[in-house]
Amino acid sequence: MQLGITLGDPAGVGPEITCRALASLAPQERSRIRVFGPKAFLERADALCRTGLGFVDGAPATGEVRVSDVRSPGLESVDPGRASAAGGAAAYGCIAAAVKASLAGEIDCIVTAPINKAALNAAGHAFSGHTELLAHLTGAPSSFMLLASEKLSTIHVSTHVSLASAIGSANSAASSSVWGWTCATRSVPVTAHTASAVAATSERSPGGSHGASGAAESNVLVAASRRPTWPDPAS
Repeated sequence: MQLGITLGDPAGVGPEITCRALASLAPQERSRIRVFGPKAFLERADALCRTGLGFVDGAPATGEVRVSDVRSPGLESVDPGRASAAGGAAAYGCIAAAVKASLAGEIDCIVTAPINKAALNAAGHAFSGHTELLAHLTGAPSSFMLLASEKLSTIHVSTHVSLASAIGSANSAASSSVWGWTCATRSVPVTAHTASAVAATSERSPGGSHGASGAAESNVLVAASRRPTWPDPAS
């Protein structure tokens, strides 16, 4: 598997985190990774973290890391720890380059280092986070954030919004859409028992208290789990 890492906003912790993560891998594992971002910032982080990594532009030897040196306007003005439009432009460029490589079959998955959403917006890219940006770059009709672990996986009904907006977004239509995509894509193992468990949990939820404290929460989740909105096969 070929893995791509986007360096994120070069003014942030992305370069240092990436170097630390790469240094923790076995040499043969590092050779299967391609980093997308400004090489100068990666080399500076390598020196700062004393990780002793070797970066190359082409095919890496064992232990080396291939870097796609993504350049963007104003990159030389980016200062560590300071959000700027130039940093946002660099972050966007890293992600766009990685998505292009992924769609071309050059890498199999993308791991993203942190971005600064204010800097991203200042650079003219009006996205609230990676999820929405990745959907835009891939032409996906919709997108959802999946948090996965061995024991529990969760798909958000809303992401990157205020608390008030999140509550308003938790309606039957949105919840049904998330549940439908979950079932259709098998993002989370779904069975009849799972659907029943979701409905039963919703009906007994603390927020609902069997209706004593209001029934909105249970009504929304029960309706969504029993009547998922299936995605259009054409999408």
